[in-house]
Amino acid sequence: MVFSEEQAAALEAEVAAVLDILEALAGDGDSPAGEAAALARYASQVERIALAAGAADLLGLQDVCLLYQERLLALQSHNRLLSDEERACLEEWPILMIGYLGAPDDPHLGEALVSYLQNPAWDVPLADADAAILLDVLRAPSPSVADEPALFAEEEPEAEPEPEQVMEPEPAPALFAEEEPEAEPEPEQVMEPEPAPALFAEEEPEAEPEPEQVMEPEPAPALFAEEEPEAEPEPEQVME
Repeated sequence: MVFSEEQAAALEAEVAAVLDILEALAGDGDSPAGEAAALARYASQVERIALAAGAADLLGLQDVCLLYQERLLALQSHNRLLSDEERACLEEWPILMIGYLGAPDDPHLGEALVSYLQNPAWDVPLADADAAILLDVLRAPSPSVADEPALFAEEEPEAEPEPEQVMEPEPAPALFAEEEPEAEPEPEQVMEPEPAPALFAEEEPEAEPEPEQVMEPEPAPALFAEEEPEAEPEPEQVME
């Protein structure tokens, strides 16, 4: 496992801050409230170390710190004075951490951190199955690199761009729009023209006159009236 000297120095500085907390914890040995406050500070500092380990890609060490923080918070919740065995465990942890940071590839130092969490002095010691998993994570190679970065980093080959989908261009609008053919007009109904009135009206033929009745002329009265002949006297009847 390899990580830079700057990362190692930052982690060691965070671990060294735990020693100051342990001194404060020893001074508050007669007060449960004072010890609880010191344990809260201890757990907070261990969380900072876990974050720094994660930033250095030391995932196994980060898990160790988080598991240790859980046990510190469990001790704080008791609200009582610590036993001598518990005090000894609290003082041992920063020593194991500094040793591991000095030689992270030493398998025995990683095993010592895992065994520390299995100590029966804790309320919940780490189970064997979980200890085996944690040990495998600690032994896994870290992606961190100790060498200084190259002045001219090699450029990674760019991934070939995916072929772009060629979009068919929309037809451009014509500068002069083609005129649509006009619809053929419907044939007009030819109206017969009314006859124009004649300038000179034709005279209607006169009706033929009815033939006049010729009146026969009355005979003119005679200048000298003819005497009518006297009637012959009837014969007298002879009386016998």
